[in-house]
Amino acid sequence: MATKITQDIIESYLNCAYKAHLKLTRQQGTKSDYELLLAELRCEVRFRAIEQISAHQQDTARDLLLSLATLRRGASFLLDTTLEDDQVSLVFDGLKRVDGPSRLGAFHYIPVLFSEGRRIRKTQRLLLDVYAFSLARLQGRMPSSGIVWHGKECRSTRVRLSPDLRKTERLFEDIRHLENPESPPKLVLNDHCQVCEFRQRCSMTRQCKRITSASCAG
Repeated sequence: MATKITQDIIESYLNCAYKAHLKLTRQQGTKSDYELLLAELRCEVRFRAIEQISAHQQDTARDLLLSLATLRRGASFLLDTTLEDDQVSLVFDGLKRVDGPSRLGAFHYIPVLFSEGRRIRKTQRLLLDVYAFSLARLQGRMPSSGIVWHGKECRSTRVRLSPDLRKTERLFEDIRHLENPESPPKLVLNDHCQVCEFRQRCSMTRQCKRITSASCAG
């Protein structure tokens, strides 16, 4: 049975294709202290952001399955909403209702993301593009922007989204092609390696390849 694409797998792919391959083939590593710290900081941002959103938006719904019917109810904010189908299982941190015609009526939704980082980086921008693309297929309108709540100050920043839908489609296609356990992508060192949960496994793999190459050369 194919592994569904989740935010964790998408983030893994944006850091390293080989890591996404391991996730898709249901491999497990050991989280580094740094990864655990980032997860803890993200939880803190999530808690503070939801607290602020709930204080200003009375019409807020939580923990719903994302569907056309759910969106048509028109809540001001949707939190922890899950889009589930044969290919993906994506949990939206949040969806904010904004004005503008769509399949829903005179309004539509834009994606909201919670991030531990002080700055908004390429990974967060691409994640917003992915969520916007998935959302557009339901509401019949591509959001032009998204919102990131981020950093210790828990600031909200509006981010312009990419209008190139084909780019996001290719990202999903590329991730799905990584699922074959018989044809893993090339193992490449990058800045993420030192904090990755698979760092020891990949180090051993590289050592084995060097030994094999040396033996063949000899």
